[in-house]
Amino acid sequence: MMSWTNIYNRNNRTPSGYGTIWAMLLMVLIVLDSADSMAQTSTEQPAFNRKTLIKEVRSKVKATQYTDADATLKKAFKEHPDLEIDDELNFMEMNVQDKLIEAENRKIFLNNRPDTAKYFSYIYELYTYGMAISLDSKKYSKQVTQALSRYRNNLLSAGKFHYKKSQYAEAYKYLDRYLTTNHHPALTRNPEYQADTDTVELSKFAVVSAFGNKQYADVSKYMLDALADSVNQQQLLEIGAKSAVELKDTVSALSYMWQGRMNDPMNDYFCYSLLDYYSDQRDYSVVYELATDTYKYLPEPIDSVKAFRLLYIKGKAEEILQKEDSALTTFALASAYNPSDPRTYKSIGGIYLRKAHSLSEQNTALLPRSAEYKKVKAQLDSYYQSAATAFEKVSELQRDDTSQWLLELRECYYKLNKGKELKKLEQYE
Repeated sequence: MMSWTNIYNRNNRTPSGYGTIWAMLLMVLIVLDSADSMAQTSTEQPAFNRKTLIKEVRSKVKATQYTDADATLKKAFKEHPDLEIDDELNFMEMNVQDKLIEAENRKIFLNNRPDTAKYFSYIYELYTYGMAISLDSKKYSKQVTQALSRYRNNLLSAGKFHYKKSQYAEAYKYLDRYLTTNHHPALTRNPEYQADTDTVELSKFAVVSAFGNKQYADVSKYMLDALADSVNQQQLLEIGAKSAVELKDTVSALSYMWQGRMNDPMNDYFCYSLLDYYSDQRDYSVVYELATDTYKYLPEPIDSVKAFRLLYIKGKAEEILQKEDSALTTFALASAYNPSDPRTYKSIGGIYLRKAHSLSEQNTALLPRSAEYKKVKAQLDSYYQSAATAFEKVSELQRDDTSQWLLELRECYYKLNKGKELKKLEQYE
């Protein structure tokens, strides 16, 4: 007979072997978790220690390992952005750059294959870290001022060096740093420091460099000072206008263009840019005035290409503004400057056809053979004949493009009862 104890153990399924298995599984999990924690700890970066960083950099500087010291500090600045306002670390990096400058300067003095670009880059960085140090820091102020003052002229030389090589990105970087720090307190607190009072030429170089490197937003930064250069003012205004166009700053672009046009009415860039803009805006009154005024300034002997272009633009504006008689005169003058351009003849023909249509519509009620009818008929024939003459010229110049003249010429011949001429047009059907 089975005892009550055996029945209980069997029903609850808790033999002693099961407990052992659970215990072993638990141990495995604990070991795995511990191993995972150890692995995780081994991959974690050690906590940043500022004192250790300073000690390491000082050690490398003492061993004249300036490049390594520079790399160590830069790595710390990159990984810990909050250090960028640490005066002590910025001062250390400024001094590291000073050491690098001195090392490169010795190469220059000994003519030992110096790297001029690298020499200038160290000066730029010395300024970067020196300017980052708080102006209220009495501990470093004197040394910072001395270091910045010491390399001031070299910073300017760097800008000119790269400008002459058309290395505009670098040129602008140095010129911008020089100009923006011209009156900086870190420099002006030096009683011997003299700020550059004539920055017109440098501002011009900065504007040209920014534009040359497509830094359009930076062009306006020094434009006001640069425009004091009367010799290069037109070039600078063009740079300003083109930069504003790239930035989609229409107001500034137009301001530069109008100033340039006022200085030189015959400057092609300003003249035609303004004409194109107001044509696109359908402001044909301005187009008419501008083209008319510019044409007056054409010097003798008159440039036929410019004359034709201005007259054609003026004629189209007059045509749109319904000054058709003036437009006919303008187009006739334009064709005299360029007899081989079909556009003027097409415009002339189009105006005469519209005149004919308008006159015909106004006199539909006239009785045939009446004196008034004969008068209107004579005027209509005159309009159609003038239109036919114009479209015949178009057909000569654009024989293969019948869309420019065939329908119009057919209408003219039909209205003028020119059967023989109409017959010839059938070959183009």
